[in-house]
Order: sequence, then C-alpha cells, then structure tokens
Amino acid sequence: MNIFNLALSALLASSSVLIVSSSDVVHSCNLAEKPEPTGPYQAYSGDTKVAHTHIIFEDITPADEVESILNTLKARNTKASFFMHTDKIDDETKPLLQRMVDEGHTIGSKGQSSNPQVNFLYANNTYIEQQITGADSDFKEAIGFVPSLYAPSFGALDSRGQKILNKNGKTTVMWSAGGECSNGVY
Repeated sequence: MNIFNLALSALLASSSVLIVSSSDVVHSCNLAEKPEPTGPYQAYSGDTKVAHTHIIFEDITPADEVESILNTLKARNTKASFFMHTDKIDDETKPLLQRMVDEGHTIGSKGQSSNPQVNFLYANNTYIEQQITGADSDFKEAIGFVPSLYAPSFGALDSRGQKILNKNGKTTVMWSAGGECSNGVY
C-alpha cells in the first residue's frame, strides 16, 4: 500500500482533520480561535471554526499514483477536494482532472503559476488578479467550468488578497498545520 492510500485510509478512519500533501506528508491539525483581520496587510487566516478535509496536490502527477488515489476514493465511496495550478494541466493530467470531475470530486484552484508560485503577500493587485482570472480561463477550457475554491500558494494571504478573491467569487481554503507548501508541508 503506497503512502497516499495509507493516508487516505487514516483520513477516512479518523475524526480529526487531516491534510495530505503530494510529498507524502500527513499532519493532524486542531482548529483554533483566531481574530478577524483588521488592516489591509493583516494576515488572513480563514474560517477556523469549521472543519473540512481537503487533499491538496501541487502537481497531479505521476498519473499512476493519482489513479491509485482515485481508485481508493471510489472504492470507499468518498469524495475529496483536489487543488492544482493550471500550468500543470497537460495531456497527461487533463484526463485525470476530468475523471475527478466525473466522479464527483471538488476541483479547486491554486492559481495559474506553479513555477514560480505566487505569494499573495508580496504580489501587486494586478498580478494577483491575473493569477486568479488566468486560472479560471484555463479551468474553463480544460473542464468546462470555473472552480469556486481557491487555496493560495504558501498559505500566504492578507486581507488585500482576500478582497480580490472575494471580488472574483472565490471561497478561500486555508490550512492550519503550517504554510510551507514550497517544500510540500501543509
């Protein structure tokens, strides 16, 4: 059994919130009370009062690994949320993305660029907007619709970036077990 299937089995058997990253790292995280952001550059932490489980993939390759994950989810009649950068949509990943949609999984965006990833804390408003709308166009072309969920790279988001996401109709997905997705740890 590979690490993803092991993680999925733990996820499905556990009552705690688990985050599974594509770098084979699994963390349990606890929900905590956090104050609302107050300034334009105040860190935005998302809604931490409601527990959700998401499987976040920076890169939905290799295909056989993702196929195995999808098979495990299907066998257990379980739905998941998959997030990706749209510059990773290609001839190999597009069928996997379509399978996720066909099987009822939720697709979320991490923006358009994975290399380099865009840190919303340091990007200007125009570039943030381009990441969101560019990804929306890519998803529309690939799967026929635009995802409403958005997980910002690095877990980096201030209230300025949140306003731009809100303006574009996005629901922000944050994680509470760390924010260093540059090395795969969530």
